[in-house]
Amino acid sequence: MTEKRDKKLSGCLSLSGDQIRSHRIRAHHLDARRGRDFLLEAAGACGLQNSPPGAWETALFNRIDGFSLDALRNELYEEKTLVQAWSFRGAPVVFPASESGIFLHPLAAAPGEEPWIYTRGISAALDFLHMDFEEVFSYVREAAAYLDSHTVTGKEELDQTLASLIGERLPADRRALWDSPSMYGQPDRQTAGGAAVSFLLRPCSFLGLTVFGKRTGASQDFTSYRCWTGSEAAVLPEAEKRLTEKYFHCYGPSTVQEFAKWLGCSPRQAKRLFEKAASALEPVQAGGKTGYILSSDRESFLKGEEACTSRKEGGGFANSAASSASGGPRSLSGSRPQGDSSGRESSVAQGMEDRGKPRRCHKRRTHCRNLEDEKAVCRRAEKGVGGVQDRYFHRAFFCPFAGGGKRAFQAGRGVRRIPQVGDRKAYCHRPALRRGFRRLPLPRQLKEAPPPGIPSSSS
Repeated sequence: MTEKRDKKLSGCLSLSGDQIRSHRIRAHHLDARRGRDFLLEAAGACGLQNSPPGAWETALFNRIDGFSLDALRNELYEEKTLVQAWSFRGAPVVFPASESGIFLHPLAAAPGEEPWIYTRGISAALDFLHMDFEEVFSYVREAAAYLDSHTVTGKEELDQTLASLIGERLPADRRALWDSPSMYGQPDRQTAGGAAVSFLLRPCSFLGLTVFGKRTGASQDFTSYRCWTGSEAAVLPEAEKRLTEKYFHCYGPSTVQEFAKWLGCSPRQAKRLFEKAASALEPVQAGGKTGYILSSDRESFLKGEEACTSRKEGGGFANSAASSASGGPRSLSGSRPQGDSSGRESSVAQGMEDRGKPRRCHKRRTHCRNLEDEKAVCRRAEKGVGGVQDRYFHRAFFCPFAGGGKRAFQAGRGVRRIPQVGDRKAYCHRPALRRGFRRLPLPRQLKEAPPPGIPSSSS
């Protein structure tokens, strides 16, 4: 068996870490900024994950020139050429409305392909309610028809609105359990039925039953795809194949296992989708391991860094980062960011000015900056180090099989920023790891005489 496998892979293309990084930068359209007419192609490369809220705006700022913040939001909220909905991994994603059939329908699992990563925790609610998954899911799908003619503000309100509609249809004995306090989170603000609905909103999104509406400040509206766009989400031919090809174009070389993690689905579903595009993929070797790329991307990988020199010679994100360091950061409109940072309107511009500074949320944990942060991409791409901010950021720009990058990623997993020599503290987003990463060992000379700006151990 081993001999047959070695013989099969003997003619495979062997890729270096530099070739993989250069291709991924081009695939994510981060090698140079394009014009306004490139908006849909940039957003449709592999979708724009919008967590935390506003991340999609920053991601497009790094790819597109000539769009102000208001113009971008107009494309999403008024023109509706872009749509935001729960997509891969159950995360809010912004993508072209014309490609809704790619970013939604293929994610719906076939019978026997559960559990999904976003519904694994529902078992406690199902046991309490004495109902099975399909029964509750059918109730939620029927209740979601309410959104075809209504808009609900707030995720918590959406859970309880649909739960109330379902509760009206249940017999008295079941309704008592349905309206009981939740076994998750805050039982005084959520019922057991509301908790079950909350888990199933993601699968409903894949069917076009729920999408994100307009966001005003911290308030997010929700409605159905039909109500928001005026039409049903189109079921595109070969949508499953096209979603798989998008992933391997942007994140290749990769494997079925990594594909399943990116989707947030079961290994069985990932394998089914992988087989849809198997004829368009070819195996390659990287770091002594085997992954798959699109056959049409072979030439792009072989180009290496030749096609990425534009990012150093003007027009690319590296040049923009350099100009930001010398002349100040730019806002989405091209001018220097001004205004009150407390308002949502200036959040992206203020983020550009404050990038590199750890920001804490209301729980006093470091809040992660946008994964496509311009300076972070430039710094990591040029130094060739493994990214540790997020596993998908790491996967997007650094070879998953390159030993050095992989070890750096594993060593730094859970750390919000890369620790530097002289740091007294590393910010960590996993509470379980916070204690272990609180202090870093310092060289002896730093212990004896800390440089300016670094507090001594006694402070």
